[in-house]
Formats: sequence, C-alpha cells, structure tokens
Amino acid sequence: MNIIERRRRYIGGLPTGYSNTAALTVDGTNDYLQLPYTPQAALRNSFTIGAWIQGANINPGAPHGNLKYIFGAYKTFNVWFVLFIDGPGKIGIIFQAGSGANLSARTDTTPYSGGGTGNSGSDWDHIGAVITEGASSGDATSVKIYRNGSELAATASSATMDSSEQSAIDFSAPAYSAIGAYKFAASDSSYSGPINANIDEVAMWTAALDADAMAVVGNTSDIKDLTEDSGNYDNSSALEFYYKLNEGTGSSAADSSGNGYTATLINGATWTTGASN
Repeated sequence: MNIIERRRRYIGGLPTGYSNTAALTVDGTNDYLQLPYTPQAALRNSFTIGAWIQGANINPGAPHGNLKYIFGAYKTFNVWFVLFIDGPGKIGIIFQAGSGANLSARTDTTPYSGGGTGNSGSDWDHIGAVITEGASSGDATSVKIYRNGSELAATASSATMDSSEQSAIDFSAPAYSAIGAYKFAASDSSYSGPINANIDEVAMWTAALDADAMAVVGNTSDIKDLTEDSGNYDNSSALEFYYKLNEGTGSSAADSSGNGYTATLINGATWTTGASN
C-alpha cells in the first residue's frame, strides 16, 4: 500500500481527489440512457437508488401526474419500479411487485416548483430512495426518500407490499431499465415520462443504506467516488450498478460497479459538465 492509499484509508478514512468531470443531459423529449440490466435479485431484497440532478423541468400545473422519471425498470404492467419527480415537483417512488402489492410514496414537501425549473437551473441536488424489505415473512416493506443526504417526510399509498410479496417478485428477462425515462419495451420509441434535466452519478446498491451513509452520498459540498468507502459510507461492496457518467463523449456509459452493465445513450442524449464539489 503506497503513501497515498495509506492517507486515504487512515487519515479520516476519506478518499481524496475525485474529479467528477461530466454528466448526462437529456431534453425531456425522447432521449435517455438505456441499461442492459434486469434487476431480478436486487428488487427481491432491500435496496437503495440515488442520482444527482440539475435543472429538472417539471409541470407544476399537473397535480400528481406528468411523472418525470430519473430511473425506471419495467417487467410487466404489474411488475415495475420507478424513481421520479411528479407534476407539482415532489419526489417519489412506485414499486409494483404484482397485482395487489404496490409500494408508492412521495414527499410531503415540494422541492421542485416555480417556473417549471425546480432548482433554479444551476444547483445540483442528490435524490435518493431507500427501500427496506420487512424483517420477516409478511412484514411490510418500507421506503425513505432523501434529498441532499437528508430524509424528507413522505406519505405512503394505502396499498402495501410485504416481505413475502417482494421476495417472490418475478423480474426476470426480458425486462427494461433506463435512466432519464421509463422504458417498457425493446423498441427505442417505447418509453414514458422522459425528464428534462442533467443527471450524474447514478447508483444502485443491494442494501438499505442507513441515514449516516446517505448523508455522505448526498453531501452537496463533497461528492465522493462511490467505489471507495468513506467515513460513514461503507457500502461500496454493495453497488449493483454505478454510472459516474464522466465519459463526456461517445455513445456509451461505463458501469463502475464492476458488474459490466455498459449503458447506451439513446436518441441524442448527450454530455454536459458534471456535478462539482
């Protein structure tokens, strides 16, 4: 272990020098990042998903509708998961594990509102959701929604999902996953709710990150390389996929989790400057 590694591991345990140089930009019309990913095992257990976004364009005049998707995974009409910003600018998730098993929640606050551009067009925000499977068979699955490392109060739907229903979900191939839209068929034209935003540092973990870890992941003044444990963030080994989106050129995006899910920019999705420390 060289002196730089020793400093990273032992002086506060904090990685240093991460250069986040680029980000994905999608125009909310027809472009997105297509993932070669079927989240069968991941969605059957506790998991976390998060991304940095900038300048999210929403429609304040469409109450609880006009969903704009940060991430979407689709198997069938009754089996899907999405992380979104809704019409009024609330953050939410919907997780359908089969007919009758529907976990749905959105924030009570409205972080994105006014003029259709929720965060003044310049600030980067981290949006995250932690889904925790019930401890025992039949126990309810729960969700927490985070913005910039802080948990936001959320209202769950009347429908519920329990551990037995979640652990039995069939998300085997063919299934479709995308960043920036909700993709529901093989065709490039089969998608819904494309978001108009810059998107960066998209990650999914096969674990329910605790509040201390989410505070590190969503720290707006110190964005981390999530492949390295850092302080209260010790979940790098649980990464399912991780798109740093630092390419800045070309039509593909590497998966830095080590699982090899190289993604493809579709319909003119392009590059911009990344979230910075």
